[in-house]
Amino acid sequence: MKKFILLGFIAIFTFTNCQNDDKKAKNEMPKQEKTNSKLVWTFNPDASNIKWTGFKTTDKIGVHGEFKQFNIKGINKDVSLVNTIQHALVKVNIFSVFSGNESRDKKLIASLFQKMSSTDMIEGRVLKIDDKNHTADVVFNMNAHEKKVTMSMNVDESKGVIQLKGKIDLIKDFGADEAMAIFHEACKDKHTGKDGVSKTWSEVDIEANLKFNK
Repeated sequence: MKKFILLGFIAIFTFTNCQNDDKKAKNEMPKQEKTNSKLVWTFNPDASNIKWTGFKTTDKIGVHGEFKQFNIKGINKDVSLVNTIQHALVKVNIFSVFSGNESRDKKLIASLFQKMSSTDMIEGRVLKIDDKNHTADVVFNMNAHEKKVTMSMNVDESKGVIQLKGKIDLIKDFGADEAMAIFHEACKDKHTGKDGVSKTWSEVDIEANLKFNK
């Protein structure tokens, strides 16, 4: 009789222990699934763009455009949106310049970019991200010159967009004096303002809107 009672107690203890193990396993599983199912940001080049604004006349009238073809390497897949562009490298095809005016685009290619040294591509490399101050240091390479530009950075996680904005000077930053003079001569009439003065500014605003999907 004692032996029967002892066997029954062992059976009950074993069954209770198994139930506790099952409950413990069930409680741990969601945590493991949550860890493994963290979504990362991936780059969407088709929904991204690189824009520019040049200026003409003494009134500094803006001329807007973009580059239709560019390639970005070194984009990271990360749960943090801002970490995706750490050390990214962009190469912009100057032949894809688009301003909505075919004649202007041809002059930009033939009288500006092709008058520079080794500038079939414009390169930009992200050197440093300062998330606290919302800036990014980007090193640009054009006309055989390198220039570090600190760009403002806006990160919109709700839309999955990183926007970078900055300014460059083709003469001061990239030594493009000769190319600018040739380009100005080609556009002299179009760049003449109401005061009768023709002026082409060497300053250019640049903007990159990089789209990511989760």
